[in-house]
Amino acid sequence: VSLRHRVYTRFGELCGLSDADRAGLRERGLSDAEIDKRGFFSASKNRGFSEIIKRLFREFHNESTEIARLVPGVFRGGESGISIDRWCMFINVRDADGNVIALQKLSDGPGSKEYSWFSSRPIPDGKESDLYPTVKSRPHIAIPASEDRSGNSLRFTEGPLKADVATVLSGVR
Repeated sequence: VSLRHRVYTRFGELCGLSDADRAGLRERGLSDAEIDKRGFFSASKNRGFSEIIKRLFREFHNESTEIARLVPGVFRGGESGISIDRWCMFINVRDADGNVIALQKLSDGPGSKEYSWFSSRPIPDGKESDLYPTVKSRPHIAIPASEDRSGNSLRFTEGPLKADVATVLSGVR
């Protein structure tokens, strides 16, 4: 399992998912089991975020040089590089093996919702998300509704959250 997957997964475990975000995902048609399986999580300055970041930094301190080099959005120069100005829900972006390769943030803006990629840029010495040629396009493999991956379907959607919801609701493997 990659360092990026381990760091992002632990980050999500420490943050947890707010009741409001869970309710929003249920409104989209996801069950609690599907929500938990996909690892959505929430962050806000008002939810003990600074303590979560300190704990994450302590847990991965021995790998901080590699994290700064390989994991966008988490560390820079041996210090925590995460900052959240407002509430956001994180959506895991996965590869074909189910590893988390990137995070997308859904933030509450003034009167609107905004999607953005979790990246250290423009923080000095931060790791910009560089998995693919442009920050605006990332392939995401939705976790199948069942463990049977023998289906022949391929679905293209606008983003990882819609891909997860469509996969669950359609039952397509």
